[in-house]
Amino acid sequence: MAADCRVLVDGAGCRTRQLVIQKIWEKLSGVSEVLILPREEAPAANQRIFVIRCKESSPTEEQLVEALGRRAKFYHVIQVTAQG
Repeated sequence: MAADCRVLVDGAGCRTRQLVIQKIWEKLSGVSEVLILPREEAPAANQRIFVIRCKESSPTEEQLVEALGRRAKFYHVIQVTAQG
């Protein structure tokens, strides 16, 4: 069963950081696509919302943070919301 989620990340204001996060999360098992929403969608200038499209169930917050590895101290996953 496919499930998508929206992930709010703090510390992802610059395009380079966004692309790094996108590439990391695209490598997760079951993820088919990671979209970066425009700045206007996020509550603050240094935050971005990523939409993760999955073939199966969406990753948990813990899996997303773990995938970021050492970068997780710079890119803070604030919220993960299932999309339906």
